[in-house]
Amino acid sequence: MHSMNDVVVGMESTGHYWFNIANWLVDRGIDVALVNPMTTKRNKENRDNSPSKNDPKDALVIADAVSRGFYTPFSPKDEAFRRIRVMVTNREHWVVKSGRTKNRIHRWLDIRFPEYRQAFDDIFSDRSLATLRRFPAPSDLLQLTPEQMVLIWGEYMARPGGVRGKNKALELQSLARHSVGDTTALEEDKWELRHLIEEYDRICRIIDEVYFTVFHLLSFNEAFQAMHTHNTEVKRMTKMQSMMKLIGKLARMLVAMAKQGQTFSIDKAQLPLAA
Repeated sequence: MHSMNDVVVGMESTGHYWFNIANWLVDRGIDVALVNPMTTKRNKENRDNSPSKNDPKDALVIADAVSRGFYTPFSPKDEAFRRIRVMVTNREHWVVKSGRTKNRIHRWLDIRFPEYRQAFDDIFSDRSLATLRRFPAPSDLLQLTPEQMVLIWGEYMARPGGVRGKNKALELQSLARHSVGDTTALEEDKWELRHLIEEYDRICRIIDEVYFTVFHLLSFNEAFQAMHTHNTEVKRMTKMQSMMKLIGKLARMLVAMAKQGQTFSIDKAQLPLAA
C-alpha cells in the first residue's frame, strides 16, 4: 500500500509477554524494536490530552515512538549469556523474598518479644535462629534452665556453651521476666514463626545454590581463575573473600554487557589486575 519493502515490529517490553513473539520474528528475519513502557506512558497524553489506555491507542503510541527512534533494537542473546541472566534474575527474586520473610520475623518479635533484640544484634545468627526455632516466646525461656538452653543450642551450633553461652542464656531469661510482649493466641503465632523460619532457611539454600555459578566460572574461565589467584596470592585475601569480590565483579560485568550489547572479553575482564 505504501510501497515499502521492509517492516519493523515495535512492541512494549512489558513483563515477559513480548519475549517469545520477538524471538519468533527475529528468527524469520524481521527486525524487532522494543519501546520502554515509561516512554509510552509519558506519550499517551500527547495523542488526545488524556492518560486513558486502550489497545488501538497503545499501538499508535508505540508506532509513533518507533518512528521517531525512541526504541532499543532487539537481538537474542547467546545461550551462555541467557543462562547467566536467568540465574541472576532468579537470585534477585529470592533476595527480595528473603527480605520480606525477615521483615515478618521482625514483626513477630516486635509483638511477642520486643526486648529480644537487646540480646542479639543479628537475630539471624546461628544462636538466635536456634532460639527462635525452639523457645522463641518469653514463657518458653522461663520454663528452661540455662544449662538446658545450652544443650538445645548444641543441636544447631558447634560451640554453644562456655561462658558466652551461659551468659547469653541468663540474659535472655532476664529479658523474658520483664517482657511486655503480647501473649494472646501465642500457640498460633508460634506456629506462624516456625513456618517463617523454615521458609527463611529454604530461601537461603536457594540463594546459595544460585551463586554456585561463580565456582563454575573459577573452574572453567581463565580470566576468573587469574583474578582469583591474584586475590589470594598477591592481595592475601582468603578464598572466601576473593569469592565474594568476584561475585560483585561478575554482577558489574553482566550489567555492563547488557547495557552496551557486548560479549565477554577476557582482556577487559583482566584489566584491573594491571592496576
